[in-house]
Parts: sequence; C-alpha cells; structure tokens
Amino acid sequence: MSFRHVLLPWFAFVVGVMGIVSAAPAEDLALPKTDGYFRLTNKFLEGKRYLDVYGTEPFAPHMAEAKEAATTGQMWKFVPIEGQQGYFRLTNRFLEGKFFLDVTGDTFKPQMVAADGAVTTGQMWKLVPLKDQPGYYRLTNQFLEGKRYLDTYADPFEVHMSDKLDPVLTGQMWKLTPVKP
Repeated sequence: MSFRHVLLPWFAFVVGVMGIVSAAPAEDLALPKTDGYFRLTNKFLEGKRYLDVYGTEPFAPHMAEAKEAATTGQMWKFVPIEGQQGYFRLTNRFLEGKFFLDVTGDTFKPQMVAADGAVTTGQMWKLVPLKDQPGYYRLTNQFLEGKRYLDTYADPFEVHMSDKLDPVLTGQMWKLTPVKP
C-alpha cells in the first residue's frame, strides 16, 4: 500500500470531521459561510424546537415547536459588529434591525432589546465551536464570556444563560441550519 493510499483517506476523514473546506484562518471557521439566515436549535431539542420570539412586545425569545417551514421569528441573522472581530448582533427576520438579542443585569435572561444605536456587551454574541461535537457551537456574549452560555430549560423550553460550564450540556450545543427567507 502506498503512502498516498494511507494519507489521502485519513486527510479526507480529518477534513470531513473538522468541517474544513478551505485554508481559512481559524477565526473564519467560527460561523458557517453564509450571509443569510439560520434556524437555531440545540442538541437537547434538535428537530423538535427552534429559537423563536413571541409575536408581541417584549418579543421574548423561547424555543418554539418545529414547523416544516421556518417562521420569520425563527430566521436568525448574525450581524457583524464593526471593530469587534468574531462578535455579532443577533436579530431575526421578524424584527430585523429593530430589536437585537441582549442579556443585561443579573437576571441572565436573554431578551430582545430595541436597537437604539448603542451596542452593549450583552448584544455582542460569539460562537464557540465545540471540538468534540463538529457542527455545534456554544453561544456566549462579551458581557458573560466564559462564565455563562445560552441554554434551554427542559420545560417550558425558555432560554437562559447557564453557568453550568463543564461538562457541556446538550442545551448549550447549538446547531445553525441555513434557511432561505
């Protein structure tokens, strides 16, 4: 067996597992390559519920039952923040540009906050790839970075910022699926 026959299948396996499709820098691999919208679910509720917002103010985020087609509240967009590489504001198609996902104070409860021009650290979200779970990410923000991660309760499926850091809970393992508006 030649060196090429051993090395190429191994390399293809590593590339597939790591999700590497180009020689892009590591920070470019943190967010899937698309400028569009994503449905967000976690490993705990995968295929059953997706991150959504209620249709009236205060537009509270929650995990809504899965429908075949994504509603506009389930179509999330990562908006890069100028001067803050690797951080994004999160909005959805329903509230596009008018409200952003935020965490403030000591309640650690994510909420949709009106866009008033100021970007707070609670609105600066970051995707942290999970090495042992290819295709899954933890979501944290600059306000709570490394201390809390976006998670869901088992029932009533509300989102919160969990301080359970290790091991990584399945409610903290987020999967982003591209959707067309």
